Amino acid sequence: MEQRKILIAEDDAYGLMLISDVLAHSDFAVISAPDGLEALRLVRAEKPDIVLMDIRMPKLSGLEVIRTMKADAELRHIPVIALTVCVMKEEQRAVREAGADAFVPKPCSMKELLTTIDSLLNAEDDADAARGAAADEAS
Repeated sequence: MEQRKILIAEDDAYGLMLISDVLAHSDFAVISAPDGLEALRLVRAEKPDIVLMDIRMPKLSGLEVIRTMKADAELRHIPVIALTVCVMKEEQRAVREAGADAFVPKPCSMKELLTTIDSLLNAEDDADAARGAAADEAS
């Protein structure tokens, strides 16, 4: 089976290294972006299977990246997990309104993060299978 591609948008070098190492050992192909503009460029160029998006990013906020992705027909199906140190209800609401598929507070448990990633990827696989079956029936 082909490696799943995951984009980590994180401006903290230590946090990026920690998450990247765990995901690489979990058999993901890891791509990283140090700011929101680069994250958006890489999402468009690489079409990752899932995105881990820090909300407080330089150049373009994580919320803006998520909104842009979810407004784009080619990108909206890509699941996004919002990562942030702030767990205030207002920020959680803003994350949901932007279109994030899940929210994981930082610092996060790597087990919780991997469980959330697996859950979203399995849901996407199920949706892809349903779309394929519907297309087969239509033809």
